Amino acid sequence: MKTQIETEAKIKLSKKEFYDLNQKTWDIMGMEKTGGKGEEQINTYYEAGDGTIIRIREIKSKHFGPEFILNKKKKRKVETKYKSVEEKELNVWGYSDVRSSHHLPQQGMKNLMSFLGFKKILKYKKYRLNYKFGQDTIISFDHLKIPKNHQYYVEIEGHEENIEKVIRKLKIKSKSIEKRSYLEILTEGKYEENK
Repeated sequence: MKTQIETEAKIKLSKKEFYDLNQKTWDIMGMEKTGGKGEEQINTYYEAGDGTIIRIREIKSKHFGPEFILNKKKKRKVETKYKSVEEKELNVWGYSDVRSSHHLPQQGMKNLMSFLGFKKILKYKKYRLNYKFGQDTIISFDHLKIPKNHQYYVEIEGHEENIEKVIRKLKIKSKSIEKRSYLEILTEGKYEENK
């Protein structure tokens, strides 16, 4: 299991801004593309009776088999300019485990969450393309595919000073920073992932 502090700036874009900026990012930033042609992520959120929220992310890649990651986030008590949470992740089945008899397929994950007393509250698809800037900063272009409602975001994750550099270089400083999680955005605040 991995525990880390995640600091990110999430910025909503129009469809045109999303595709224009995605095309220019590689050249503007002079960096490497880390996600190949991108990946499809299916995010399913579950809630326990005490309000605990768990996300299961299934990552589908053209180059590898599916990967399942359990995720739990907790708000930090420190006030920051950007969203900053303590994140716990557990890779419960990865493409390297495909031949293992210990893997949990998608239905097994659903059954496990139900057995533990969690109920499903949201499921959506997201297409993500990642770019790496320096040693620790990832720029992700996210296309959320919700029926009849496509949304486009750029997320910049890393140290605050690197987030600032990326925002300046991409010339998106005038855009509003979104501190809510995708769960909060898509449920209009009904559920809060980062309790």
